[in-house]
Amino acid sequence: MMKSDNNKKGLMVCATILAAQLFVFVPAGLYFTNLDEMNIALLALCRLCLVPALLLLLILILVGHVLAPKIRSYLTASLAMFGILVWLQSNVFLWDYGLLDGRLIDWSKDVWRGWVDMAAWLVLLGTAVALSRKYEKRMVQSAVAVFVLQLLTVSVQSLQHYDHIRYEDYKSDRALENLYRFSTERNVLHLIVDGFQSDVFNDLIHIPDLGRAYRQAFSGFTYYPETLTVFPYTRFSVPAFLAGQLYDNQMPQDDYVDKVLAGKNIINLARDKGYAIDLGAGTKYLEKRYSHLKHDNLYNLSKLNTQLEEVAKIMDLVLFRAAPHFLKPYIYNGQKWRLTSIFAGPKGMQYNYFKHTYFLQSFIRNMATNRGTPTYKYLHVMNTHNPMVVNSACGYAGEVYPMTRKTLTIQTKCTLDTIVLLFERMREIGVYDNTLILIHGDHGGWTGNHRQGATIKFADGTEAPEWVASLASPMLAIKLPSQAGDLQISDKMVSLADVPDTISDIMGWGYPFGFQSIMRIEETALRERVFRFYSWRKNEWREKYAPPMQEFLITGSHYEVPWELGDIFLPPVD
Repeated sequence: MMKSDNNKKGLMVCATILAAQLFVFVPAGLYFTNLDEMNIALLALCRLCLVPALLLLLILILVGHVLAPKIRSYLTASLAMFGILVWLQSNVFLWDYGLLDGRLIDWSKDVWRGWVDMAAWLVLLGTAVALSRKYEKRMVQSAVAVFVLQLLTVSVQSLQHYDHIRYEDYKSDRALENLYRFSTERNVLHLIVDGFQSDVFNDLIHIPDLGRAYRQAFSGFTYYPETLTVFPYTRFSVPAFLAGQLYDNQMPQDDYVDKVLAGKNIINLARDKGYAIDLGAGTKYLEKRYSHLKHDNLYNLSKLNTQLEEVAKIMDLVLFRAAPHFLKPYIYNGQKWRLTSIFAGPKGMQYNYFKHTYFLQSFIRNMATNRGTPTYKYLHVMNTHNPMVVNSACGYAGEVYPMTRKTLTIQTKCTLDTIVLLFERMREIGVYDNTLILIHGDHGGWTGNHRQGATIKFADGTEAPEWVASLASPMLAIKLPSQAGDLQISDKMVSLADVPDTISDIMGWGYPFGFQSIMRIEETALRERVFRFYSWRKNEWREKYAPPMQEFLITGSHYEVPWELGDIFLPPVD
């Protein structure tokens, strides 16, 4: 009887450890290493994970209770080893699958990973069953040791990030309501469309009939197809186009961004000039960075998810991390994710394109002119960013498409259609004419553009992929207050770093940011502009410094002239 009781206790211990691994330790580890992407507090995550954890625990205990002692030993040993294997898979067998943002994964590559995982799982589970009668106690002790290790790790992480445990980060209805409200007199609408590639927009506005309609909808705008960004990705592009500041890899990345956003930039200047600042951030990371700007309202557009949807997203990542290689395609589910596709509400709402289109549609419906204070609205949406999930009817494609010029053009067209509706609504309520409007990408897209010049080469002589030129080429269009007439096209050699000087000049604020106002650049001037390229790494958001950054010097059309090599900006030697 005593042995049977011990047998049951061992089963309960191992069942508890397995439930804790799947619903506490692995989720917490993912949470703490991806804080900038989390839209739910850890306590809320744990509360919602408690139900499936208790259900799993109850099922395992009930099953073990009715089994004969010999069979129960097999189950106990298997659960002990299963808990250890979950820890090993989640912390040791961490294969690199690239960015898990909905992009395609080629499962035919690196099949050896699956054989390594399968061998480890089969051998260890088989050994546990075969030796269960003799070494059951030691297996339970090993599982307990792994449990204690995980508990200590999570405890340390919890102390380091205590605020993230306690803070229930619910969306602010008041901030969202104020985001809809324009001034009756003076407004600035600054719309960042992440990954908006310039020549894709150029193609669309030159399609017969459709292009004519777009050019009329963009009345009063001037489009600058020769615009260059300074950096290929969002993190450093933002300080460049808000403050004219160029990162040189001598400060930790986020410390630099936060310092620039807390200092003198065009948003903070607008606040000093009496403008109410309304910020809409497309991701949790952007919300954290933009919180350093002076602002009246800050709303995270990705908060449109319910807490259940956030938990589903995290548990998909947990299962992906804890499962052996051959099971991961089932969890990834053709880029749709298994649990997220069930709990994400309307089809496609797990993707930023649909979440941010939903926000823009809500913005259009609720827009009003009931604010006495002049407003500066800064919205950063991800509609043209990876992944490509839109069909030609602007509905959910049912899958993630590869990034090609065709798929990017379709998703860009659908984004433009929403922006046209936004302009129409602004005209209806009488704020379009008196508003300074800027629309631009932070960088271009990942598909080749219309560059006709010589092949771009790095300092070591290797040829740059064609998307390097594309990432350098964001769309930029500006409408001055009271400007009318069809969309105009200017071939000025401009840089996104010119944006803060341009806004300051147009608004008459008189503060220089170190570059040039686009309004004062000669149409035929051959300016030297810079583009600092660096490669994206797997854990880029968590890296302290950027990788080596190759500067290119471009004098003339970036589609035609050679890109000359400039400096290489290396991180400090530790």
